[in-house]
Amino acid sequence: ARFDPGRTSCSVVLMLTVPFTQSFGIFAKYGLYYWNLERVVTGPGAMSVDTNGRDITFGFGARYNFTKNFSLRLEWQRYQNMGDAFTGDFDVDTGLLGIAFKF
Repeated sequence: ARFDPGRTSCSVVLMLTVPFTQSFGIFAKYGLYYWNLERVVTGPGAMSVDTNGRDITFGFGARYNFTKNFSLRLEWQRYQNMGDAFTGDFDVDTGLLGIAFKF
């Protein structure tokens, strides 16, 4: 038997940014997310279950502007209570290191 999970989520968050200097600031975010999980088991007793729901998400991070058009961002975000009794109920923590270019 093989377990083959599929996951999708979409979130809407509010961000509060606190600039310490013109180049550096921190932020916090809080909002809701929608999730969809599919669990597929192949082999003897094969089955597929699709489940979805919504819950809260929150996170924090920092950004540094190297120039007016180029910045670096580091953040952490948690998606709480994803899943159900069949797929498993769990939290998802994500980390992001990103760069942004403004045109």
